[in-house]
Amino acid sequence: QFERYSQVFFCGERRLPYGMGVITHFLRERGYSVEQEDLAIRYNSYHSNPASFLSNCLKNRCLGIDANQVTAADILDSDKIERQLNPFLEHIFKRCPVEGFDLLGFSILSYSHFLFALLLAKKIKRRVRTPIVFGGAFIALYGGLYPEAFNSIDYMITGDGRIPLLRLIHFLEGKARLSEVPNLMHKEGGEVNACPREVYPLEDIPVPDFDGLLMPLYKRNQYKNTITLPYQISRGCVGRCAFCNYYIHGKLEFKSHDKVLNELRQMKERYKSSVFLFCNDAINCSYEYLDGL
Repeated sequence: QFERYSQVFFCGERRLPYGMGVITHFLRERGYSVEQEDLAIRYNSYHSNPASFLSNCLKNRCLGIDANQVTAADILDSDKIERQLNPFLEHIFKRCPVEGFDLLGFSILSYSHFLFALLLAKKIKRRVRTPIVFGGAFIALYGGLYPEAFNSIDYMITGDGRIPLLRLIHFLEGKARLSEVPNLMHKEGGEVNACPREVYPLEDIPVPDFDGLLMPLYKRNQYKNTITLPYQISRGCVGRCAFCNYYIHGKLEFKSHDKVLNELRQMKERYKSSVFLFCNDAINCSYEYLDGL
């Protein structure tokens, strides 16, 4: 049961959350206090501690649920899953308190992340009145298909979340109108409204800031027990394949060579690792660019 459930709620890759690190840098640079937590790495089934709390919690209970069939509606409309996982959820809140924040954000990579984030958001709303915003790759592609999610959350941000999230904070501070927040989805008068979409230059994306994450959990033995650092050089693809979502940004972009080299040096020095994962949509879109790099 645990193995099936872990496939729904958790990811097994030991990869630092690049997008969350970028947003953290962006907001901290502007004077905001940001705390970040990667629940997927802290609690997933590949945790370095085989007797992890989640493993014991699920193995010792007969859930009676086919995890592969769980849907967003099951999370929102049924209390069965929440009751079964309540000890684990309470453990999360004990280790990662949600009180005292002005905004809670979830960076969601996949459908499995989305389901578990909904479960957490549903329970958070019973504890605090803090606004909750969902973002990340899954929300950018599929968030609009789940209007029922707004029963437990307040906002969704699609695409590059730096400036939209900053403007949402400005709205919550009373410095802007909600209609001025780009890439935002929210519910108003029973209807889901979507603000105009904006795309920002890749060159403006800052180097990620991972301070605050549990870095030892990301070490990988195949790379001499060092941390693999994610970094993005380009965005987009020259192809327009019907089955692919890599061209949703509308154009192919590259960071300047100087920016790439300077930021790789910064990350290598800061996190004491020379192992990088280049998280591009495609790497071979321009041999001229690669040769120059």
